[in-house]
Amino acid sequence: MILGRRNAWLFAVAFLLGMLALSWQLNQRRAFEAGGLRGDGKHLETYGFELSDLAIPRSEIVPSGVPRDGLPALSHPPRLDAAGLAALNAKGREPFLMGSDRVLGVAANGAACAYPVSILNWHEVVNDTLGGEALLVTWNPLCGAACAYASEGVAFGVSGLFYNSNLLLYDRGTPSDSTQAASLWSQLTGRALAGPAAARGDSLARVPVALTRWDDWLARHPGTAVLEPSEEGLARKYRRRPYVSYLGSDRLQYPARPLPDEEATGLSLKSPVLSVWTGGERRLYPLAWIAARADADGRWQDTLAGRALAFRVWPGDPPVATVTSPDGAPVTCAEAFWFAWYSQEPLATRWLAGEPTP
Repeated sequence: MILGRRNAWLFAVAFLLGMLALSWQLNQRRAFEAGGLRGDGKHLETYGFELSDLAIPRSEIVPSGVPRDGLPALSHPPRLDAAGLAALNAKGREPFLMGSDRVLGVAANGAACAYPVSILNWHEVVNDTLGGEALLVTWNPLCGAACAYASEGVAFGVSGLFYNSNLLLYDRGTPSDSTQAASLWSQLTGRALAGPAAARGDSLARVPVALTRWDDWLARHPGTAVLEPSEEGLARKYRRRPYVSYLGSDRLQYPARPLPDEEATGLSLKSPVLSVWTGGERRLYPLAWIAARADADGRWQDTLAGRALAFRVWPGDPPVATVTSPDGAPVTCAEAFWFAWYSQEPLATRWLAGEPTP
């Protein structure tokens, strides 16, 4: 009887979140029809992008159901220090950010900033500057993809389009020419896929990013800043979890192909996988694989291209893992679901930890 009531409650919560998402999509559609946004959510041509020099099949670019900039990118958002966050947490009935909450952490030139996943769920793109460096921080919930890139001063937005169930970014021109036609970029790989940047074969340079817990990031970077929810209404929205239903199964919301063989690798489609690059080599580490080798404190070490790697993993739903050098120095890495790495890079299995290298 208790189990039945619990299942009914979970169904009610999932239904409510689904209705909120549907309401939001309808509001975005009304904004498009009123002429405020580009892209009707269904037809690729309404988004107004130059689709020349495509590096991918046009037929595999899928409208997401919302218009261009339907999720508004953040540009140089306000920040709080740890004391400011504590004061904000004390103001409301619910803390805005707790120790176990996930953040994307980036450090550069002695500065550090945490970008809460609860905020990024509603924006997905942050154009920022940290330690004097122009930075693009981006999160795609449908792929569990946490990435950061050196943006060289180019501002990026949410295109409203997907490729292999992964967000396509678009650039808003270069600092020297803001009138140049926009290009489309893969959020996961940082590669230009359409437009002038694709014609040049451009790719964004990765910046080390940690998808970790707030208490871990704060312990490693006591002077870190953290994004501030600038309005109370937004703070309430940021506490919602709009992807609970999606993350509860291996079902994908948008098409992706090819998809990996679960039996061959033992990994479900949405298994979180950490990609690490160092010394010209790369390896993919499933978080479950790290956890199985970690000690009682969740720590484990490996070596890649002659460089020692120190991993830390926290079990949970979802689990969280980080990688640094043993002295705490950052390592270039990014995290995403297994299906996302595989569909964007079908040869990804060759880099999978524990798999033989061809």
